[in-house]
Amino acid sequence: MNKEVKFVMSDGLVIRGSLEGDLDSDNLVVMLHSGGYDRHEQGVKEVKKNPETGKTEKVFYNPQGNYDYLTTMLKDDYCILRIDQRNHGKSGKNVDVQKLDERSSEFNLSESEKQEIVKALHERDNIKINEFATSDDINMLLHRPPLKNMSFVEMSKDLEEVMKQLPEVAGRSFNSVDYVGTCMGTVVLGLYLENEKNRENVNSITLFSPLYTFDYSFTKTPEDAGLLSLKKQVIESGKQFRLGNAVEGKSTYDEVASFSDEFIEN
Repeated sequence: MNKEVKFVMSDGLVIRGSLEGDLDSDNLVVMLHSGGYDRHEQGVKEVKKNPETGKTEKVFYNPQGNYDYLTTMLKDDYCILRIDQRNHGKSGKNVDVQKLDERSSEFNLSESEKQEIVKALHERDNIKINEFATSDDINMLLHRPPLKNMSFVEMSKDLEEVMKQLPEVAGRSFNSVDYVGTCMGTVVLGLYLENEKNRENVNSITLFSPLYTFDYSFTKTPEDAGLLSLKKQVIESGKQFRLGNAVEGKSTYDEVASFSDEFIEN
């Protein structure tokens, strides 16, 4: 079975996901995806523009995502929770409210309209967003709003809220939980499980491409790793580095550096 679910965070942002497999199982598997991907963990190979349609299209390494494949293997024995982390997939946009307010001031929007826009972005309500897109300029702003840097700490708090709300959303509790994380998801899991109270009923942790040292992501970029070198240059210049829905900046770097130093010891 597949049941679409949503969780409302304390800041109003909506996290969307799905419960799959044996929904009556006492054993839960939670999957956290990489930065820039979504709950399917498909692995984006290339993003290009179709010359015929003019639309941007994603080409994936595997049409069936890694988490789709893993879910297929586990679905007979486990209940599986897959979520789109904030600003990814179908979850809400991690909008920088202050910068959005500054940039939207030129459109003479009322305070109530601004609040409605923020709510629509937090919920990724495209119908409501399109209602406000009355000109090309505001359309561009609303469909590419100013976003906050990804925060691994914030995402770990999201996971904490998701797990607290899950019994009510799922209509039941679980005896054991197995966690799976990939890349960015490994950091979110690490921060979440640092808190001893979150380790209750944890049966196992599986980490793919774990970002412990971050040597080839933020600090040491080999000369032939063009994308990583570009990321480092952009962040060091004080700007945001964007890849899909992953938005990294100095605050992200600082969290990574701190986590890298402390994770192994803890």
